[in-house]
Amino acid sequence: FVFDRAFDVDSTNHQIYSSCVQELVDTVISGGRATCFAYGQTGSGKTHTMLNPGDGLNYLAAQDLIEQTYYQLSNVSISVTFYEIYQNSLYDLLNQKRRVMACEGKDGEVHIVGITEVPVSSVQNLQEIMTAALNTRSTGSTAANSSSSRSHAILQFVLRRPCGGIHGKFSFIDLAGSERGSDRANVDKQTK
Repeated sequence: FVFDRAFDVDSTNHQIYSSCVQELVDTVISGGRATCFAYGQTGSGKTHTMLNPGDGLNYLAAQDLIEQTYYQLSNVSISVTFYEIYQNSLYDLLNQKRRVMACEGKDGEVHIVGITEVPVSSVQNLQEIMTAALNTRSTGSTAANSSSSRSHAILQFVLRRPCGGIHGKFSFIDLAGSERGSDRANVDKQTK
């Protein structure tokens, strides 16, 4: 494998953000789309790196998005959607885990039908939204982690123009542990 960058266990979320993610904010501010994935085994720190209150990559990106939108795109608003994929179904984490559907539109883009989109006015506002949403995410106990995320979580920042059209979008995808359920020490029917 060839990697652009590698970080050790002493690396901070701020270091990872400034090295890998911060440049993607410029892409989104310029009207593009960007995605940041976290992939790895259960207990490897994916959710901490991506969604940790205060210094997760999504919070650091939100700070920059809010600041740059304010100064560069005063007519663009920021909102957030957050859903999980669990056992082949999609659930809206901002609306009491209501089930939603993914459909492909005429434009060839995938739309999450029925998803809740909440305006974000500050990083503190985002932290409040995220804390409530993360408490509803599907978790379970594994040999590696007593409170392991068992779903794939997709957090999206959507930058909207006054007409309602999308100016840019930034997706953060926190994948569930990559190990096979049958390879783990504590295997139950649901895990398999």
